[in-house]
Amino acid sequence: MRALYIDDEKILLELVSISFDMDVESTVRVTSDVNEAIRLIRDEEFDVILLDAVIPGVCVEDLVAQIKATSSNPPPIIYITGLALERQQASLMETGAVGVITKPFDPFRLPQRVSQLIEATLASDDAQDAAQAA
Repeated sequence: MRALYIDDEKILLELVSISFDMDVESTVRVTSDVNEAIRLIRDEEFDVILLDAVIPGVCVEDLVAQIKATSSNPPPIIYITGLALERQQASLMETGAVGVITKPFDPFRLPQRVSQLIEATLASDDAQDAAQAA
C-alpha cells in the first residue's frame, strides 16, 4: 500500500512515517504543506490519502474537493483526527471519506488499520455493484 499523510503536526508526521516503515508492504509520503500534497497527488499514485481533519488555515472540505478533482479515480481518503465525537466523525464521512482513525492511534497497527478500512470499502462497493447488477 502506498499512502500520503497530510498533517500540520510534525511529530505525527514522524510517527506515521515510522509506523509505515515497520510494515514491509507499505510506504508513506508525509507533508504538512497542502500545496505540496496536491502536487504529489497529481504526480504520483497513492492507494490512500490519510488526512488530518483540522489543519490551521485550511478548509478540509475544500482540500478534499481538490484531491478528488486531481484524478478521474482519486484514492480513498481516511481521516486521522482527534475529533472523537460520533457526530464529528459522521460529518467527516459526509465529505466522502472511507474511514476515520482517531488520535491517539496505535502506531504498530496503523498500516493494518488503514488496509482494513480500504478492504471494507472495496467489499462494500463490490456488494453494491452486485446488487445493482441483479
